[in-house]
Amino acid sequence: MAPGTYTVTVVRPGGYEFTAANQGTDDAVDSDADPTSGAMSATELVSGEEDLTWDAGLYRPASIGERRLGRPERQRRARYR
Repeated sequence: MAPGTYTVTVVRPGGYEFTAANQGTDDAVDSDADPTSGAMSATELVSGEEDLTWDAGLYRPASIGERRLGRPERQRRARYR
């Protein structure tokens, strides 16, 4: 790629949810996508640079009957009070 400033936006497939972004201390294994928009912050690449740490975490929530599993706890509490 040519040197410059780049951004990446991931389009969430139907039925999937984004994981929380930037969790933990190892940037190479966390999700960089904003859970609402799928956008990642801008990064500047110089000539010959390769940065493979940019990624997005997605999951497909599971359901048991009416209860949907895999959703953030605060959303589950709000829905099932």
